[in-house]
Formats: sequence, C-alpha cells, structure tokens
Amino acid sequence: MPRVEPTEFEGLKLDAFRFVEGFVLHDVWQVELEDTDRCTIQHLRGLATPEHRRSLSPVVRGLFAFRSALGKVLRLDPEGAWKTLHETPDEGAYQVINSTVNAILVVALVRSGAGYRFFWSTYLKPVGWITPVYMALIDPFRRAIVYPGLERGLLRTLAMQRGGSA
Repeated sequence: MPRVEPTEFEGLKLDAFRFVEGFVLHDVWQVELEDTDRCTIQHLRGLATPEHRRSLSPVVRGLFAFRSALGKVLRLDPEGAWKTLHETPDEGAYQVINSTVNAILVVALVRSGAGYRFFWSTYLKPVGWITPVYMALIDPFRRAIVYPGLERGLLRTLAMQRGGSA
C-alpha cells in the first residue's frame, strides 16, 4: 500500500473519526481497487481467512508469526485481538490495546474513477515509554515489507474472486 499524505483522508467525513479523539495519526496508506459490486469493508475483512494468509509471502507470514510468538513469550497482548468500535459498508474503526500500543485502525472505501480507493490509517495513543520505541522498531518492517505484502495479497485475492489470474 502506498503511504500517502493524510490530507485527502482527513478531509473525508467519516463517523469513525469520533473514536480517535486524543489519538495521533501515525500514518495513512491507500490502495486502488477495481470496481466490484462486493467492495465493502465487511467483504474486505472477510478476506482475512487462513487461505488468504497462506497466500502472503513467507517473509510477511514470518514477521506475523514472530510478533505473535514474541507477544506470547513477553506477555505483550493481555487485551486480546482487535475490537470493532464501528463498522459500516464504507468505513470501520478497530482498536487494540496491549503492552506496546493503544492503536485504532480506521479504514474507508471511497468511490474513485477506477473503482474504489481503500484507505488504511493508524492512530496511536502511547501506553508508556515503550510505544515510541516499539513503533520505531516495527515501522521499517511495516513500511517496506508488511504493508506492501498485504496489498499484493489483497489484490491477488480480489483478482482470483473476479476470475482473473493471481
């Protein structure tokens, strides 16, 4: 997903923004999706299946596995997984609170000339001194490996659903 300046995203009129008061926007990414009748936030979330995860590159899967194992060993994730705060067909807000971050993911689908523009943003509220250190450690991996890998996997899965080649 290309990282973008937040201006266009912040100009959207999203109900999900009410959940990020007191949080700082960390970054915004976007991906252009071809037109499809099934393009909703719920449909995109539904793509997060074990089959989709297996279609991700071994490096991306390895980074997720490493973070999950590290979280278990160091007990970083006592609050569990992402919690849905808000979701409509066009937008969503999801929160995770653990020992490293209090983060809200805000996603949005906006009609564009080619189909849809899918925005993915991360808002943060520090949980202590560890938050900026943790984010500084993971950001290079998120930006160079994880998000581009997620984008390729998403586009590949959507193409396969449309009957195209992967």
